[in-house]
Amino acid sequence: MKLWPDETGATKWKRNVQDIKGEVLCVSQFTLLASTKKGNRPDFHGAAGGEQAKELYDHFFAQVQELYEPEKVKNGVFQAMMEGRVGPLSFLLYLLTMWKSTYRILGL
Repeated sequence: MKLWPDETGATKWKRNVQDIKGEVLCVSQFTLLASTKKGNRPDFHGAAGGEQAKELYDHFFAQVQELYEPEKVKNGVFQAMMEGRVGPLSFLLYLLTMWKSTYRILGL
């Protein structure tokens, strides 16, 4: 996924994380999966349980390290309280397309 401008800064969305030799911060948001289709409150019944979510996240993190430079892939603290966000963009990776998205994010 190309998120950074070219070397001159004139053209946006031209380089990926590998092109800029950047780092990747993986942060789990499995517990934030909610349905808002019905009523006025979010429904979290579709969210994975803690242990299952941790296993899925660990597998995802290992795959990202394998596909990029492991020392440049950082791991957030699983189930930690997040204050604000890191960076100007947030991306939602759906579990069913996780591997495809991982390849795109890393430019592979």
